[in-house]
Amino acid sequence: MEYGCKRDLKREWAKRAIASVFMILALLWAFSAEGEGFHYEHDPRQNPFAMADIVENPDAVYGFSPSREGSLAAYADFDWTDPELVNGEQGRLARIAYHESIEEMYDLLEEMILAGSSTEEMARALSAKRNEIRLAAYDDDPEGLAALKQRNLERYGHEEGPLAEELYGKYGSWEAVLDKAFSVNSGMDACLGLYDDFFMLYVAAGQVTAEDERTAGEIEVSYLGPEGTYTQEAAAYFFQDGETLIPKETVTDAIAEVVNGTADYAVIPQENTLGGAVVNYLDALISAKEVYVTGEIVLPISQTLMGVPGAKLEEIRTVCSHAQGLTQSARWREKHLPEAAAQEMASTAAAASYVAQSQDRTIAAVAAPGAAELYGLEILARNVQISDTNKTRFYVLSAHPLEGENLTRAVLIATCEANRVDDLIVTLHDAGLELVALHDRPEGSFLGSYCFVLEVENEAGITDAQLNLMSSLESVRFAGCFNAVEKGIQ
Repeated sequence: MEYGCKRDLKREWAKRAIASVFMILALLWAFSAEGEGFHYEHDPRQNPFAMADIVENPDAVYGFSPSREGSLAAYADFDWTDPELVNGEQGRLARIAYHESIEEMYDLLEEMILAGSSTEEMARALSAKRNEIRLAAYDDDPEGLAALKQRNLERYGHEEGPLAEELYGKYGSWEAVLDKAFSVNSGMDACLGLYDDFFMLYVAAGQVTAEDERTAGEIEVSYLGPEGTYTQEAAAYFFQDGETLIPKETVTDAIAEVVNGTADYAVIPQENTLGGAVVNYLDALISAKEVYVTGEIVLPISQTLMGVPGAKLEEIRTVCSHAQGLTQSARWREKHLPEAAAQEMASTAAAASYVAQSQDRTIAAVAAPGAAELYGLEILARNVQISDTNKTRFYVLSAHPLEGENLTRAVLIATCEANRVDDLIVTLHDAGLELVALHDRPEGSFLGSYCFVLEVENEAGITDAQLNLMSSLESVRFAGCFNAVEKGIQ
């Protein structure tokens, strides 16, 4: 009965949401708009549970399609650009029917609570009911049913779906199993134009909070400025267009805005394919004990050489950029501008601004393509980086850790001697966590002592047991769980 009290508010929210939605959805089944000019009131990009399974797709009917790396990978080859298919019986209509069927689960839960059933009994019954509903959704689609059963067989070893005992072994409690039975797939809803319709279900499930209901302009995001940096591009990609992005002079300043409550989030660079870790930004992260990593953006980097209007490549005698921009363009500059000196600047955008202010035809900047238009410069050469696979990893920081299911990444900061870090990695690996990134910085007290920043991953979702392990490790600071998103090459 105790669990029933905890779920009361969620159940009422969800049932009210479903009841109101189905009164109007009958009017939408003709789908006259077919997604043209479609725009969500609630931005799915703000829901890490949704973005763990989907990617932005401007060609898709509703702007999103399943990722090939998430739990919806089996649907990635569906033609998400075809309005008839997406809105039809194998797409949106089937999803609406599935949401309607969830109401049966709430009715069953209410019956079992009134009957005094234990949490284990409810978890077992609702897990079985969820599997039954998923299979029943394909009653009129034999091929789809066969495909679902095959996926279940490959993933769980049987056709019906995950069994309660298996979920208990994975999540460690019957309460967690019961919560899992009611989890909703907000990513699929976003792909099918239903994200706004069922937004209250995601609130009820704990995927988004009241903070997500704030208007975009009320949420402030600090980032390494000035305007025109790759960090601004990463921030704009992660957050919805209307949020207030505030450029700061340094990464330390951007983080301080979060610590003192002036900004809700900060976006900072961490690592580049070619230039490696940005050490002073790592130091800032290590020092910021009051913040947590709540998101990650992987951004493709296309370095561009730009100069004042009328400048010619053969005139350039100095190239300025951020240290990473200089490193990433070194090989190109050696070939095309062997006599030009390199001048380091605070950021790539700062370099572009400097060139614009100087009006010197012999000085060029390596910066993001958008900086040329922003600062009134002309592009002299595109893609001057060493590799077309050049990418940068950015972290989203908040004063509050992100909580919930299906978060696949975590960051840990360990302070130890060099010969201890391998034991830590083995411990994490044995717990089912795979290493994504590892960086070290001197701890400062004696030689051989380091601060290690470790990013780990569990593709199936980090479990409570793994969280407890990470939080209990000696000399290790848990710095947050999150999901990573990657911007495609335009």
